[in-house]
Amino acid sequence: MIKKILRNPVIHYSVLVGMIAVLALCLTTSRLPSGFRFFETYAVQIMVAYLLGGILFLILQQPRLVFVSLGCCAALAMFFKHALNPPSLSPVATPPLLSSVPQTNLKDTQIKVAGLSLSDGEDDPDLTLHKIIQSNADLLALQEVTPVWQYFLEDTLESLYPFHRFVPDAGMLGLAVFSRFPFNFLDTFYFQSIPNLWGSVKLPQGPDSVEFIITHALPAFSESGFEQLEAHLNVIGSKLKSTTSPSLVIGNFYAVPWASEVLNFRESTRLKDSQQGFMPDYDDGRFSFFYIPYDHIFYSPQFDCLHFKTIGGNAQSHLGVEGVYQLSYVEEKIQ
Repeated sequence: MIKKILRNPVIHYSVLVGMIAVLALCLTTSRLPSGFRFFETYAVQIMVAYLLGGILFLILQQPRLVFVSLGCCAALAMFFKHALNPPSLSPVATPPLLSSVPQTNLKDTQIKVAGLSLSDGEDDPDLTLHKIIQSNADLLALQEVTPVWQYFLEDTLESLYPFHRFVPDAGMLGLAVFSRFPFNFLDTFYFQSIPNLWGSVKLPQGPDSVEFIITHALPAFSESGFEQLEAHLNVIGSKLKSTTSPSLVIGNFYAVPWASEVLNFRESTRLKDSQQGFMPDYDDGRFSFFYIPYDHIFYSPQFDCLHFKTIGGNAQSHLGVEGVYQLSYVEEKIQ
């Protein structure tokens, strides 16, 4: 029956045109109208659907549909490869390599970072606090920190992280940072009413400071919302342009890594994205087909990303992401 339906010329060519039209929307690098953002957000799932569709059309002996469906799948795979690793962000020349440092000191040139949205863990605070401690991060970037969460965090983490700062908020804009390393400086700047934490820490080995910005964007549901997101990222980018230190940007932008706003931000700041795969790699081995990678840790070319995982919450949620970053070079003074 399905074969007969697909042999109908109108239906056959409608399916072909539909697949190509959806592909065109997924591959658009300019800002899509808000009503079409679904295709950008779920582009990975659409790619898998193309693959499964190609197999189905093969079983149904529809060679033209097989060719188009698998071709669309391949085009999306190539798009993701270039979006996550743009040629314009190819590595630049760096000072002497870490191989000149004694191997026993290499650990001192690493920093482990975790970024978590606490509202995703409100249904099980004990599990959330356990996951935070289990991450064993050197730098904790926490978003959506309410006064209630501040009380729990201070009680639980103060002995583990002697250096910390809170910018609590009763809504979703609260931030907190916890560090094992002392702060060289720590400041709060605002984009409109949205707080951002900007600071630096000193690693046991390496340059004088590693700078970081912790942020949390507002969800965008309209054109003005996406314009606000781009303006927010531009403000963060302007802060980074004032420094030559190794830098990290941690936060939930409510935008996927291949969104035009994120790609433009990375292009202007030359930051790399820790997210390199199509699907999340959960710390507990879980797999989630419908996970949307809104949480980001961007890093400057002075770092190499050694490890990146998604931190899982309960069976229905994720809490954030974590990564390990090692300086790819050191200054003459520590050689």
